Amino acid sequence: MRKAIAFFLLIPSIALSEVKEIYVVDVQKVIDQSDLGKKSKASLEKEVKTREANFEKKAKAFENDVSAFEKQRAALSPAAAKEKAETLVKKEMELRKEAKADREQYSRKQESELELLYSKIAEATKKVAEREGYELVVEKNKLFVVWVNSEFDITDKVTKEMNG
Repeated sequence: MRKAIAFFLLIPSIALSEVKEIYVVDVQKVIDQSDLGKKSKASLEKEVKTREANFEKKAKAFENDVSAFEKQRAALSPAAAKEKAETLVKKEMELRKEAKADREQYSRKQESELELLYSKIAEATKKVAEREGYELVVEKNKLFVVWVNSEFDITDKVTKEMNG
């Protein structure tokens, strides 16, 4: 499950009336363009490829076992054929269980990577905001920010701070 972040809390309208300017940062763009984001994405992609290759290897071995069983079935006694079929069913269940556990583990790692990135982006945003004297910075997204004048978009400054 992907967690969305926001760099703001629901601010009472009285406090908002005192804010002169609201700046935005496009978090996804920072992730895509920052060195840390690129490194994280490359690391996750490499892990996906490794996991897929490992699973394909196991799936191919299982397919070979099934194929060998199909060829041997006629020569096996009914009891031996039943035992071998049960063993293959167990292997298939184990393979499915392992694949599910692997997906869950990858999902946790991906979530952990994103949380780290979000934390670093929040830190960089805070540094930029404090240095530049910005009163309020919100995440640029289609739900809350439909359009913003580019002079209020600090995404590039945050990306530079991240790469700093």
